Order: sequence, then C-alpha cells, then structure tokens
Amino acid sequence: MPNSLKYIKDFVRDSIEKRNWSERDLARRSNLSPPTVNELLGNPDRDVKTQVLEAIAFALGVPPFYLLMSPEERAQWDKLGKTPEEKALQTIIDDPEALLRRLEKVEHDLSVFRQSQPARAEQHDAREAGIQAALELAEKIKAERAAEALPQRKKG
Repeated sequence: MPNSLKYIKDFVRDSIEKRNWSERDLARRSNLSPPTVNELLGNPDRDVKTQVLEAIAFALGVPPFYLLMSPEERAQWDKLGKTPEEKALQTIIDDPEALLRRLEKVEHDLSVFRQSQPARAEQHDAREAGIQAALELAEKIKAERAAEALPQRKKG
C-alpha cells in the first residue's frame, strides 16, 4: 500500500475513534454507503476515489488535501490553525442546533442595532445576508439529520 493511502486510512480511523463514531456514523455523515466505508478502511489495497475522499473530508471537517498529508505535514498544518471558514464549517457539522441558536442571537442583536442606529445599520447589510445564508444551511442540515433519524427510530 502506498504511504499516502496508509496515511488516509490511519487518519480516518483515528478521527472516527476520537469522535466515538462507528464506520456507520461516518458513512451517514459523509453520505456514503456503509460497505464503501468498510471497504475503504478494511481493505489495505483498495484505491480511493476522489469523490469518496471529498465526502469523508467534509464529514470530518477538514479540507480534502488534508487527508493526503503525512502525519508530519498535518502537524505543521495544525500549528497554523484553522481559517474562520474551516471553523464555521466544523461548527455546522458538529452541532447545527448550537449554530442556529448563536445565529439567531446575532440576528436579534442586529435587529436591535438597526432600530437604535439606522444610519450605521446600512453598513451591515452584507453581513446580514451572510447570516441568513448560514441560518438556512444550518436548518437544512438539521432537517436532513432529523429525516435520517426517523427510519432508525421506527426500526428500533
């Protein structure tokens, strides 16, 4: 097995273990089939498709190229810290409900600000559009997770 493939598989295994996820959890969060994830992690000689890497990277909250790095390269990358966009993405993945609560508070605070200082409020219109887009995304993720949980509850 090439080193990069070993790095990918080791990183994915370590990541799901740290999160207390099963392979099935990773499959659900990455929108992959459980056999695909099982084959990826269980078969040392299996090649990995780009689409699979991208889906797993998204589920783990890392950029796809991060999966291709050696442990040493990842350590250097981690020292640099995550960008605000990466932190926001991780927040959405980890806890969309917390993000919704936070964004609703910001939206409320902006509303109060607009009423108290209408001239300055115009400067913040672009920011409000971004908040609305983030709220919609978080709502969509929350709805998708709820829909995924329904069949499981009926079976259990």
